[in-house]
Amino acid sequence: MVTFKELREQSGMNKKRFAEYFGIPYRTIQNWESGVNKCPEYLLELLEFKMKTDKHKTDFLRLYTYLTDHEDTDTALMHN
Repeated sequence: MVTFKELREQSGMNKKRFAEYFGIPYRTIQNWESGVNKCPEYLLELLEFKMKTDKHKTDFLRLYTYLTDHEDTDTALMHN
């Protein structure tokens, strides 16, 4: 299991952005990372799941957008 800090760093977000993205108070994130308090394991798992799910959605939307934007080109190539 990853630590809260490792999870946040893997996201590529700074503390402020992570707090805004997940709706977690900034001070709570500071406390979890400094060891004042510990993020509950179930919450770590949920945050990790959401990050993975959102990444897959983003990847899918990028692919869909690319294919949609190039639909005419692809159709033309298939008929040649």
